[in-house]
Amino acid sequence: MKRVSVFNTYRPNVKVTEHTYLENSKKLTRTEYETPKGTLSTLTEHAGITAWSHEKMFKTPDDYEALLFLIQDEVYEPAYDATVKSMKAAGGDNCCPGFKIILA
Repeated sequence: MKRVSVFNTYRPNVKVTEHTYLENSKKLTRTEYETPKGTLSTLTEHAGITAWSHEKMFKTPDDYEALLFLIQDEVYEPAYDATVKSMKAAGGDNCCPGFKIILA
């Protein structure tokens, strides 16, 4: 069964860039978040069904302003249609066992 969210998020004023590359046979992805207050980045190693974080987004106190901007820029939008479709396909409530949600 596919997981679906009841909402989507995006950051309209943050440019996100991902660079994936191999280093010593390891698949690494550097993700950069460009904000008007500065650039933040993470480094992740992909290892089968898991991922290892080699660099966190927050590195020094100089990152506070960019991090605060990133958080405050996040926009949430409802995505109920995909949730209802998934629940109907499963024959009812597939996210909260023990509760019955009536779908019209």
